[in-house]
Order: sequence, then structure tokens, then C-alpha cells
Amino acid sequence: MLPAFIPLLFFVLLSACSTQTQSVVFENSISIIPLPQHISRQASVFVFNTNTAVFCPTKKVEQEFILLKELFKEGGISLNEVAQLPQQNYIEIELKDTVANTKSEKYHLNIDSTRIRLTAYSPVGVFWGIQTLRQLLPTNFSQPKQNILW
Repeated sequence: MLPAFIPLLFFVLLSACSTQTQSVVFENSISIIPLPQHISRQASVFVFNTNTAVFCPTKKVEQEFILLKELFKEGGISLNEVAQLPQQNYIEIELKDTVANTKSEKYHLNIDSTRIRLTAYSPVGVFWGIQTLRQLLPTNFSQPKQNILW
């Protein structure tokens, strides 16, 4: 049985979301609010499935990690937390440990065919990065399926 795929081809590099409440609309109707300072798209597909893992080595973003797990649970995917960085099919959450940026809401979101990497400077930045992931998911994401082509 072939799973239903929703093709969404892109590579997103988000850097430091601005506070503007505008949206970025591409030719295929991708909208992101608030407006990121930088987006770069390339043909790349990340597939969420039952083997998708999450690597989050810090407990400082435990609440945000729970939010991420709940988001994917809505789509019928239980994310597996792993202690070591996998080779492929994973989401990595990195919290930069810099005292000067503890109040920063900046984050970088990189998506390619092997991984999603969310790097932030505070737990608030991780939260906003997860909210961006939520906006980029297909509209029918909450309908359970085996694989999600992203």
C-alpha cells in the first residue's frame, strides 16, 4: 500500500525571526508568520515516518521538546528520543550555551533530506522554531499516515 504523500520541496534556512507580523508567500503558497529575516529554498525532501528520531542533548528545553512530540503525535507519528546523534531521519535541537544571548528569540532552522536542525539561543527561540515547523507542515498533517513527505 502506497502512503499518501504531499510533496513539499524546499530547503529552509531561517535565521532570527523578526517581530514583523507579515507572511512570506512563495509560488506554492508557503506562508510563515512572523516574517523570517532569511529564507533559502532548494529541492530537498525530508520524510517523517515511524523511524524519525529526535536528538535533544539538553534538558533546558524540556517543555519545548514535549510540544514538538505532541505536534507530531497529532499526525500519528511518535518521535523517538535518542541519546546519540543519528546518521539520518532525525530532528536535532541545539541550544547554544551563551550567556549574552539568553533572552534572544533567534533561531536557525535547516531542513534537508536527512535531518531537521533547529539551533536556538534560548528556550524561547526553540519554541519559535517549533512554531515555524508547525506552519510548514502540510495542512492535512493531523490525518494519520505512515510517511509524510516534506
